[in-house]
Amino acid sequence: VICGGKGRKTMKQNLVWEKQILDEQHDLFLLRYMILMQMSFSDTPLYGIAIEKLQNHTIMEREQIEGISEKRQEAVDFLQQLYEGNTFPSALAELADDYISAKDWGEIAS
Repeated sequence: VICGGKGRKTMKQNLVWEKQILDEQHDLFLLRYMILMQMSFSDTPLYGIAIEKLQNHTIMEREQIEGISEKRQEAVDFLQQLYEGNTFPSALAELADDYISAKDWGEIAS
């Protein structure tokens, strides 16, 4: 999938994992975990992540964080942690902030 608008660099979106899960109200949802890739203005790839929560083929919730890393594998590794933890879109911003802060402080190798 390619996303983009007038005057913006094109963003590619690739589904990496999806799984069915019950939420707190015991409703069945599909969670999708995706890698985003956008070329920077210096033509360096920047990777981000997105999580979608779907019910009956309808997106109920979606969050994305762009520019997590210039390294695809680093973004995939973080996305895998989110997948293994059954992370919902509503938690993505806080978890991504913690991840980026840990990288900045050298707690995570980049």
